Amino acid sequence: MAVVKIKKRIGNPAQWFNVVLDTGSSNFWVVSNDCCTTTPDYDHHLHHQKFTSQNSSTYQLQNPPQSLEIKYGTGSIHARIGYDTLHIGTMTLTHQFIADAIELSSEFKDLPIDGILGLGFSNHTKSNIHKLTLIENMVNQKLIAHASFSIYTQPAGAEIDFGGQDPSRYTGQIQYAPVTSDRYWLTEMTLASFGNLTIDSPRSVILDTGTTLLIVTPEDAKQIHERIPGALANKDGSYAIPCHLKGNLPDLELTVNGHLLSVPSNDYILISMEDESMCVSGISGQNMNKVNHWILGDVFLKAYYTVFDTQNRRLGFAKSIKDPTLSIEQYDL
Repeated sequence: MAVVKIKKRIGNPAQWFNVVLDTGSSNFWVVSNDCCTTTPDYDHHLHHQKFTSQNSSTYQLQNPPQSLEIKYGTGSIHARIGYDTLHIGTMTLTHQFIADAIELSSEFKDLPIDGILGLGFSNHTKSNIHKLTLIENMVNQKLIAHASFSIYTQPAGAEIDFGGQDPSRYTGQIQYAPVTSDRYWLTEMTLASFGNLTIDSPRSVILDTGTTLLIVTPEDAKQIHERIPGALANKDGSYAIPCHLKGNLPDLELTVNGHLLSVPSNDYILISMEDESMCVSGISGQNMNKVNHWILGDVFLKAYYTVFDTQNRRLGFAKSIKDPTLSIEQYDL
């Protein structure tokens, strides 16, 4: 599965990092050279690039010094707060908020990332200081004219467009829906259907590039998979689907702001399991803190080029154009 990642350079001279772009959080952190994990005898130097703030002439520690603690759905970090120059592609941002993590929980130890760049709203920050988000900083420094970004996701890769869209990556018109939260990229779904199943009570849906699956309520997941021949439930809320059904099952259809959004089985049936006749379902049932909420992660984002419009507080969706060079088959060659 593709996770939305980008290579970034921090400081002067620049230090390179591979970070996940996460619309479900709002803080930017990378692994510190002073980091340790909660796992005994674990050497993070072998798994992550690390940020050495002392080697950057443009780094400034927050004054007075402050720390940052973040608990994710899986994993947590403890970090120092500072500011430095950030290079993304051809853009250079000065005085960008950055936290260097001095402690990582064990969940991060084998992940092939050096940090997380949150692209959520500033109200969702875990720090108690006022700071500009990455997108706000880009606008303030006149690097982009419009406070927005767009995500294009494929099975073996992803792209982000800051300040606009890339029409070569989608087809048709972009359909918009209002954001109804000041913390999350959240909008409302009035209807969902799967074959002869109709879910006609409203659901709030969160667009989250940091989530791999399409997360629904346990009852919704049960009803969907009951209509798939041979589907098996696991104890953790996940499901397995016979691989031969890929491309032969109904679309999962969502109605958002009057627009029909369809996720085909080629996107919601994932890789094969140890039993090669069974594949991981991209639809999982999980109990969340919020009632009747879904999280639309990578499984949904593969189907739709998605616009995150901070300036107009709206989300936009257009059907993605498949890129064969970013297919799993191409990746496995």
